[in-house]
Amino acid sequence: MNDASVQAWFDSALGAALLELEQRVLADVLADVFGFELLQIGRWGADVDLRAGVRTQHHCFLAPDAAGPAAIRTDLSALPIASASVEAVLLPHTLEYAPHPHELLREVERVLMGEGHVLVCGFNPFGPWGMRHLASGRRFPPPAVRLVTEGRLRDWLGLLDDEVSYRMPVQVTTARGEQRGWLGRMDHFAEDRHSLATRVARLEGDHAWTEDPPSRTRRFVTNPWVSEGPG
Repeated sequence: MNDASVQAWFDSALGAALLELEQRVLADVLADVFGFELLQIGRWGADVDLRAGVRTQHHCFLAPDAAGPAAIRTDLSALPIASASVEAVLLPHTLEYAPHPHELLREVERVLMGEGHVLVCGFNPFGPWGMRHLASGRRFPPPAVRLVTEGRLRDWLGLLDDEVSYRMPVQVTTARGEQRGWLGRMDHFAEDRHSLATRVARLEGDHAWTEDPPSRTRRFVTNPWVSEGPG
């Protein structure tokens, strides 16, 4: 990622516009990520802070060429981070140029806590960027060695640990020191990997919504101002 041609592309009008757009999108997404630690693994543009909107207490940047405050130089296939120690991982197009993307994902799984977040940025192989990537002989945009389809990413994630859970415990107000009893062991919902996959598949199907066709939207314009135009 230190190649001069790569940085020249980021400095171009198109590269700069892409970085600005992704910074805005990530700022909105990261505003909903809380916890103690977030890792950005991989560089995407020089001197670009993709973690500006993060709300975790700490965040750091890991890459083979990492430099600056809160930066750690490391092999992407062997992260110097304790297992199950971070709440969120940001991969800004890293899977598109990492030498060993499968090993990187296994490292991400290792360092991530059970209910952590993985944020993956990538180009759509079936969109205009993907078409230009193929037409250029896989040389556009310069940093991307490969573009990853959603299906392939799902397959890669499917190789990871099945011990994932998503639960919302019932909150019980008690006096300090008192046991919460059987209510403390109840959940509003408790999902495993299978049930989560079923929910996602349902959302992607034709029967996720009760209204088909969807409700019409009506907009009302009130208090218009009318002024006389020229001529």
